[in-house]
Amino acid sequence: MIVTLCADSVSLPYDHTYQHIFNYGIYTRLRSSLLPLSVTWRSVPGGIDAVQVELEQKLSTDTSGLCGKHTVTEDQQQLITESVIPEDACRTRDPVSKENEECRTFLSYTLDCLQAQTPRYIQLCEENIYRYEGSEYIGCAFFKEIVRLCGKERFIWHHWRSLTKCDEGQAFLPSCSNPNPTPSNQELISSCVCPEVCVKVGNGDAQRTSAPLDVSSKANHALVFWQSSMYVQVHTSFGMNFQVQMSPEIQVYVSATRNHTGLLSGLCGNNNDDTTDDFTTSSGIIENSAQSFSRSWSVGPCGVDIPSSCSNTDAEMYADDKCSVLNNPTGIFAECHGHIPTDHYHTACVQRTCNCGRSVTQCLCAALGSYAKACAALGVVVGDWRKATNCTVTCQKNLEFSYNVQTCNHTCRSLTGADPRCGPDGAPVEGCGCPEGTNLNNGQSCTPKAECPCYHHDGAAAPGPVIIDGRKW
Repeated sequence: MIVTLCADSVSLPYDHTYQHIFNYGIYTRLRSSLLPLSVTWRSVPGGIDAVQVELEQKLSTDTSGLCGKHTVTEDQQQLITESVIPEDACRTRDPVSKENEECRTFLSYTLDCLQAQTPRYIQLCEENIYRYEGSEYIGCAFFKEIVRLCGKERFIWHHWRSLTKCDEGQAFLPSCSNPNPTPSNQELISSCVCPEVCVKVGNGDAQRTSAPLDVSSKANHALVFWQSSMYVQVHTSFGMNFQVQMSPEIQVYVSATRNHTGLLSGLCGNNNDDTTDDFTTSSGIIENSAQSFSRSWSVGPCGVDIPSSCSNTDAEMYADDKCSVLNNPTGIFAECHGHIPTDHYHTACVQRTCNCGRSVTQCLCAALGSYAKACAALGVVVGDWRKATNCTVTCQKNLEFSYNVQTCNHTCRSLTGADPRCGPDGAPVEGCGCPEGTNLNNGQSCTPKAECPCYHHDGAAAPGPVIIDGRKW
């Protein structure tokens, strides 16, 4: 982000001897080292929709105006009356309004707080929003101030985001390089956040982490990162590794090191080099049926298994026709037939596809992809099977599809220091990534190395010269 300071444009975060300017959620904050105050504002199209000034306690006795006076403690109306600015000193507009359903609905949930003043605040809300009904900024700024006024003990404090669809997140977002940027009691403030991914690590405790494609996340016992647009890799400190396929459907591949031989149990077998007892149930009985075996290890409510028969004859004929590409002796998958039999994969493909419902193509491609991935894990390249089966993947922005996406040292962030993704070994994955000679930036697009931002500590600077402590670097 770029801001103007004394007629000069500077990039954030900006550090100077006397002031520090940085991003604060969707806001910008200036903190002064000369005066014990900070100013937070939000820039929106057309101007600024909110400004907040915070003072340290030792200055509170010297303040006046709308920031408060030490002689006025609880009577807010008295404070407003004593702090009125002359009409000729500021620009105002005529108080025009019309009935606004959003204002009235929101304020109906604040009756326990505003009580008899509710009609007055409805009028203020309608005057503020009038002619700005299509703006996502004006309404949220007003609603947030009402919530602050009511306080944490009121109903509206916990529910106003869902009622108004105004977003909220932490002021300093956890990043993979700095997962705990501020104390746990940090203020919640509007921001854009990454979707969460829940990962079980170590003693089985669920830890939530989130990260865009260009960063990695390191928890107490696990390193989590995107291998491509389709796969998330999880490497643990205790030798269990997970590869999670996120699209077109979620599938999980688990691997363990040799030092776990005979120590494992569950859906992945016991890793004792004896395939005859892999279907050992949670009660210690060896099953012949995969369904009975898998159900014995279910945790909590599990969905119904994929039916063993198709929902109707037409669906079965369609699925069998499309899945038969796996068995074609001269087809795209023929190269792998001598390494991995197709019978199990063909049966699973038919069952999965014919019972899929609306997303038939998605289920078909996921089933064919399972066989292609198993072949790739053995080093067998089956060729461009996605093009041959109409399962092509569309990449966002300027990313390109590949069957062997490389993550090590392929992001802008990796140019600043050691890339943790270079250490773990993993099976090749397909998906969208950056072509050779470019790096993935935090905007999730590929850029030449010279155009990557520079990362330092908990911030980033745009490419080109920066100003630190008043000096240009």
